[in-house]
Amino acid sequence: MKKKTISTVLSAFLCGTLLIGCGSGNAAGTVQSTDGSSAAGIAESVETQASASETAESSSSGELDKSPITLTLGISQAEDGEWDCAVAEQIKEATGITLNIVKVDHDKMKVLAAGGDLPDLFWLPELSMMDVSSIISSGQLLPLDDLLEEYGQDILKNEPTAIQYSKKIVGDGTTYILPCAVKKAEPDNPLQNGFVGFFTRYDYYKAIGSPEMNGEDEYLDVLRQIQDYAQSQRTDGKKVYALSAWTDWGAWPYIIPYPFSHGYTNLNANFLGNCETGEVENEFLEEDGVFWKGMKFFNKAYRMGLFDPEGLTQKWQQYCDKIENGLVLTNYLTRNSPNTVLLPGAFEILPDIYDYDLACGYQVNDSRAISTNCKYPERAMQLLNYLETDEGARLIFNGVQGEDWDYVDGVPQPIGERLKYLNSGDSYEYDSKRGINTLEYFCSGVQQPEDGYPVKLTNTKNYKMEHATPEQQEFAADYGDFKYPGQVYDQWVKDGIGKTCSVVPVSLQIIGPCSEEAQQIQSNGEQYFNSNLSKVVLAESDEQFEKAKQDIISDLKAMGYENAANEFIENAKVAKEEAASFEN
Repeated sequence: MKKKTISTVLSAFLCGTLLIGCGSGNAAGTVQSTDGSSAAGIAESVETQASASETAESSSSGELDKSPITLTLGISQAEDGEWDCAVAEQIKEATGITLNIVKVDHDKMKVLAAGGDLPDLFWLPELSMMDVSSIISSGQLLPLDDLLEEYGQDILKNEPTAIQYSKKIVGDGTTYILPCAVKKAEPDNPLQNGFVGFFTRYDYYKAIGSPEMNGEDEYLDVLRQIQDYAQSQRTDGKKVYALSAWTDWGAWPYIIPYPFSHGYTNLNANFLGNCETGEVENEFLEEDGVFWKGMKFFNKAYRMGLFDPEGLTQKWQQYCDKIENGLVLTNYLTRNSPNTVLLPGAFEILPDIYDYDLACGYQVNDSRAISTNCKYPERAMQLLNYLETDEGARLIFNGVQGEDWDYVDGVPQPIGERLKYLNSGDSYEYDSKRGINTLEYFCSGVQQPEDGYPVKLTNTKNYKMEHATPEQQEFAADYGDFKYPGQVYDQWVKDGIGKTCSVVPVSLQIIGPCSEEAQQIQSNGEQYFNSNLSKVVLAESDEQFEKAKQDIISDLKAMGYENAANEFIENAKVAKEEAASFEN
């Protein structure tokens, strides 16, 4: 990292505290720090960083410094205190860094940011663009460009478009965050069972005769038959529902499965983007848009007795418990329900059946950052870059080579105790104890190792074939000479039975944030909708649904929501024009 005088660093740092405005996709307006930080206070912080930087550089002599230090790490997947596990020990051996965990979630991260108490490095769990912009403007995120140039070559190599988005769109010319979950399309390697959508109990579908469907209305009729059958099989009298939801992820159950099953992706500011056309739709104001069609779908399900009313009050874990106990028959995520699949003919789009091109990853959501509290910024960047290498990424997702995975006959694969737990179908506790997947958001995930196998070894075709559940194997065999559901979905696409999305246009990923005022209105609008969505889901008639819908739209417009949405639309137009300038 090039050394700079304090005045030079301070000048660059203060420039980095400006928020991005609306209109151009670059800085059309600026705001000062909102936390009351004085220039002297910021200067003191920067001077501390510069001093630590020079000390680290002088001791390294061009070599990566592996002298023992401790960094605090903000994540949600481990408990407070020194991280004591196999993965942590391997990181310590490779980098010299001991990690002390600060357990954070969405709410705690905002509290720590408000108090200026952010850990040395951390992820930003499900924070909005407004949240991240606020943390940047308060001067708490370290500018990363010089650190990346000196110590982050693997990060720069693996996610050039994501870094360009971070620097140009989020940081107004300065890189503060590193997006995660950057993806490249892999149409030759379908996922085990997709990722999001409407996954329904296959055993019950088969028990009612596997009726053919053509569209979502017929799918609801099939769900009614499945629900009736499932209810008849219970002896405890507990009520079974085909569909449900949860509340602690906001409106996620309504934003993701239905729009994604129609070819859309979710964006910031309560917008959805059409992956085929690149056009954007506001969720709440587009009366005939895909979001309101989805709300109508859930209302139809409720009026047919298929939607669990507790879905409007329960938490995620309660939803998962109902899935596991057979009280809810359709899941929107495959990860916690191995006996559900996408049914043929229910929806035209089969979302996420392959990894797809997602050049900017999850954008600000779950991104990585280093705080200005960090006394060893060079070491923090070296750690982040190590986790971005093939070696580091394999460690994150698979554990320690020689203990959790290794090459067997030239093929990298799980071994030992981990293989035993994977074979049992329940490796979560073992993986957590070892630290496997704990840092999944601390690398882009786009690595393509020289051995030609996926960085995450449970994503190889052989592994997916060998570890499909009995229900998945039965489904796959019923639809051809296949071993797991992803292969069936892939064949449906090839046969024209369904479609899928393999690319999210860059133009939808680089849409700049709106003004602080507009972002606040958008946030308020989201909270207002969430508190009123039961009025549309539980409407007892088409007329009552339409009235509740119009009341919500009218109230949002009265809040100034339409003008705030228009700012985003203008930014989307600029993003479309600028998309060609972003690296692919």
